[in-house]
Amino acid sequence: MNNKTINIGLAGCLLSLLAVPQALASPDSAVSISVNGIEIFTDAPAYIQADAGVTYVPIRVVSESLGANVTWVESTNTAIISKSGTVLELTLNQPAAKKNGQAVTLEAPAVMQNGRLMVPIRFVSEELGVSISWDPDSRLINLGTAAANPLFAAGSGNDPQNIHNNAMVTEYNGWLYYANIGDSNKLYRMSLDRTVNVQLTDEPVTDISAVDGWVYYRIYEHREGKRTDAGEIYRIRTDGSSRTLLSEHETRHLFMRDGYLCYSRDKGMGSGPIYRMKLDGTDRTQLSGEDEEVFEMAPGGDSIYYTLSSGGLYRIDPESTESAAIDSDWYYDIRIVDGWLYYKDDKGYLHRMDLSGGGRSSIGDHPVGSFWIKDNTVYYEQMVEGKWSSSESRLYRSGLDGSNPTLLVDKVILNINVIGERLYYMTYETINSDVHQYADIVNTLSRMNLDGTHKQDLTSKTTNPFPDLLRKK
Repeated sequence: MNNKTINIGLAGCLLSLLAVPQALASPDSAVSISVNGIEIFTDAPAYIQADAGVTYVPIRVVSESLGANVTWVESTNTAIISKSGTVLELTLNQPAAKKNGQAVTLEAPAVMQNGRLMVPIRFVSEELGVSISWDPDSRLINLGTAAANPLFAAGSGNDPQNIHNNAMVTEYNGWLYYANIGDSNKLYRMSLDRTVNVQLTDEPVTDISAVDGWVYYRIYEHREGKRTDAGEIYRIRTDGSSRTLLSEHETRHLFMRDGYLCYSRDKGMGSGPIYRMKLDGTDRTQLSGEDEEVFEMAPGGDSIYYTLSSGGLYRIDPESTESAAIDSDWYYDIRIVDGWLYYKDDKGYLHRMDLSGGGRSSIGDHPVGSFWIKDNTVYYEQMVEGKWSSSESRLYRSGLDGSNPTLLVDKVILNINVIGERLYYMTYETINSDVHQYADIVNTLSRMNLDGTHKQDLTSKTTNPFPDLLRKK
């Protein structure tokens, strides 16, 4: 007898197969798998067998995710799965299995698919004592603790404050999706412990959001290679498949709201009107006037607040498209947090007011660059008076009244994003070059806890402004 034993046992993972209602069964639909809240990616995809309405996974998933031993008996084409005193026997194409030697009827047999033994996960998971559930909206199989993305409001895919800071990162189902500065800002997926790092796109990205098994983003450069902050909108499956163009418009400020993507169109010399569309790119609707050059925008309550390149603060109802002017003054870097509108004036000083335009107050006594508000604390890039960009800027935090300022990072900060209790930040520094007479430029994406502890560099890139000139002899 020729037996082969598999015992891979990756800790912290789980997997099995779930039967789903017949109405949901579709062989063309992607099926994702999450174990204890962490999305799992396999070399052979899980799929739904439409006729039986049963979900299949590769047998290897059982050993890797459940820590079970899997033995393949070639002479009888039988897989023997054992774990914690339970022994399951599934024979290829047979309608019955055995549990501890007793016959058990299967909803569907084990099958061979593209050279891989595939098993019905509901049977395996339940017989081994693993809870299982099905999310029809995201087509996600949840094993163990139900998968969830509690870091962001339902349907938001990322915090709007991160969108205002270019949304270089987001977390979804236990993975970090980020623009890899070390590889020209291409989209990557990284495990939170940094042991797995996978490239998903060949193009640079920004405004990253993730929801329902998809990652949404804007292209960070034109097709002809000209660098810009505007670009077409795409989505891609979390495993890097099914890349889909959603809008050919060159856009800015891409965020999610109530099952829609909202953005302002970039028309070249100035921004254009506000649009929204469903998450699959359908039902695209123009919300604001064609002649309105929207400079910045932010979701808040039932409205979208926005400014124009000619000045003024407005709000618009996405459902009725009715708009109203709030003030004619200039507002920069607007965002809505806990019912307050935060903004910078033309000198870079931070202020806030209520959504009706009243209750105005100033925050701090210095201009800021990128900033983030959380729990009555502001995290900010402290700038130098009269300079929008300076090698002297540093990352601080303080109270909303400017109290207790604390230096967090003693480097030039380009952007900050906050996810849960982690602060992600991008730095700029110059170092003496071993090759060029001019210093090298180093950009690094890092993260730390909100209290400034446990700093970790995730990715970095070193460049020189004069790569072919003034080389050292």
